[in-house]
Amino acid sequence: MKTVYHQPISSREDRATQMRVAEHRAERDAFRELVVTAVSCCTWTLAAYVLVAFAFHTKDKQAGGVLFYGGLAVGYAGNFLTLYFAYNRGRERGDW
Repeated sequence: MKTVYHQPISSREDRATQMRVAEHRAERDAFRELVVTAVSCCTWTLAAYVLVAFAFHTKDKQAGGVLFYGGLAVGYAGNFLTLYFAYNRGRERGDW
């Protein structure tokens, strides 16, 4: 864990500069988290589509059912867990 030492701030301009830098970093981190979450949700959805597509192209009815419902489970569970963990990371960062 990184230790931060606070130094006395000499003027309002220095404090304003420090706050602008902190705001920029916070916005950058939030945007990066948004992009990672969106890509992760798209990846889980694509994985689910692939499983469902294999379900429609298989000749065995039982294997098709397993692949179909497996695709549904992967899609819903993957997206739910992605959003759940993204929310928890946002809470730890102090976004909400």
